[in-house]
Amino acid sequence: MQAIADAGHDAIGTVTREPAPGNMVLDIHSAEDIERVVRTTQPDVIHLAAATGDAELWDAPHAVTVEVSVSDVQKVAQRAAAHDAHLVFYSSDHVFDGNNGPYAETDPVAPMSVHGELKAQAERIVFAHEGLIIRTAGVFGWDPHGRNVVTRLLHQLADGVEVIAPVDQIGTPTYAPNLAAASVEAALRRRLGILHVAGTSLIDRYSFSCAAASAFGLDARRIVPVDTRELGRRAARPLNAGLRTERARRLLETSLLGHREGLSLMVASRDRTTA
Repeated sequence: MQAIADAGHDAIGTVTREPAPGNMVLDIHSAEDIERVVRTTQPDVIHLAAATGDAELWDAPHAVTVEVSVSDVQKVAQRAAAHDAHLVFYSSDHVFDGNNGPYAETDPVAPMSVHGELKAQAERIVFAHEGLIIRTAGVFGWDPHGRNVVTRLLHQLADGVEVIAPVDQIGTPTYAPNLAAASVEAALRRRLGILHVAGTSLIDRYSFSCAAASAFGLDARRIVPVDTRELGRRAARPLNAGLRTERARRLLETSLLGHREGLSLMVASRDRTTA
């Protein structure tokens, strides 16, 4: 929403329960509620970022939830088309198997988990409705709920907790405000199809965690490198993953950032807030 405002446009957000300034309550499972919000706001663009990003949850035995989530994307896509709104959907590198990354937009999808298959199904729906699919990876930035790798890391290290980080999960970590700015530009340009918007650094999770600790002046020696198989995760992760961004860098004026640039901006934004 801040990126939309920075671009000179009005933004209205949606929330599940408690309304806040600039937000409307929306039950995304309800076609009637989606129609109410879209009809009331008459948006030019709909950014569909609602998702459960934890792959572990999707590989739990609750297929009904997965079915509902795919059908939610279908409902939003139908209402966007009915009101001539440009739909932007956010996907991830989990649609790939992680054998030959980083991946380009033209590479065939081969999801390894329910989470990845959910994203692949949703992509097909959005593509059929002539929307824009933005794939991204490893999004990090300030989050009051600590739901990304950097915020979790900072909380754990500040508490003196030992942090375990896989050395064999390779990706392209993406600074959230940079993703937002590029997404807004792509939406305003009415881009269609698939666009990879991610960080420009290809780095393993352990090395990225050490870089994050260093950027914030914390002790990286408490970060322990492990192999993914040692973690005992239920959902399979694409190991050699990440996204190629040549197309986005060719089509957009927004400069995509490497992990060090993103971390530096994250540190600077904290310093400005606490100054």
